[in-house]
Amino acid sequence: MKTAPQEPHGAKSQPLLQRGVSRSDHDDFEFRRVEPKLDPLLKGQDMRILILSAGAALFLAACDSKQEAAEDRMERAAETSATVAGPLPAALGLSEAQLLDADIVGADGKDLGDVSQVLRGADEKVDRLLVELDGVGPDRYVHVPVQGLKPIVRGDDTDLQTSMTKADLDALPEVKLPAP
Repeated sequence: MKTAPQEPHGAKSQPLLQRGVSRSDHDDFEFRRVEPKLDPLLKGQDMRILILSAGAALFLAACDSKQEAAEDRMERAAETSATVAGPLPAALGLSEAQLLDADIVGADGKDLGDVSQVLRGADEKVDRLLVELDGVGPDRYVHVPVQGLKPIVRGDDTDLQTSMTKADLDALPEVKLPAP
């Protein structure tokens, strides 16, 4: 009986088809599935790698989903606050909704971050903004004082210009979002 070539011992492969010759050379050939034999030690190592990979993926997904839930909660709170505040100027001659729509830009006009939340001090006046910084790995938030920001109109958008550089913003302490 003739067989299809097999892979070397211990190699991973797909099942092979084995071609058998019937008793008479005039009959049709018959094909059947033949599983390659794998080294048991190799199978165990593959299973460990698979389990570790799956565990790492689940851990990252859980971290991402917690972060995303915290970001969603913060965004809803910011939008609610802006709705309650209405169209009245909150700071820098802009309403809370306009502040939330603004980007933080450097003196060169490059985008440095996005306003995520408008924050008030004990006197109920807007004194700082929670800003999500652009260009860094995972989402990173910092407080940026309103003092020193200047509204800049660019087309239909109003952004907030700062004299701080990207390095200055990166050096600010990170603000951790509260767990959902």
